[in-house]
Amino acid sequence: MAYIAQDVLRQKPASGAVFAFHGRCGDRIKLLYCDGQGFYLYCKVLERGRFTWPSVADGTTCLTSAQLAMLWEGMAGAALTGACHRLGLAKLSI
Repeated sequence: MAYIAQDVLRQKPASGAVFAFHGRCGDRIKLLYCDGQGFYLYCKVLERGRFTWPSVADGTTCLTSAQLAMLWEGMAGAALTGACHRLGLAKLSI
């Protein structure tokens, strides 16, 4: 995951940003975060439904902390299309 963030997304994985990845079916999400001492990988699989992703032009987008929380909880996403603050949230199909 850190390799994808660095080489594909051209971001520093140890920058303190949160990177989000999803599977092809859209029912899985992985969040990668580095706190300066090590990496954390959080994974979640929905039993029913799919995660609603915001529209993405170049493979990346940024979300507010509230939008990230909504995405993690699997909430449907009209609010995910709002203005963004730089959290470094990146979306990439894996």
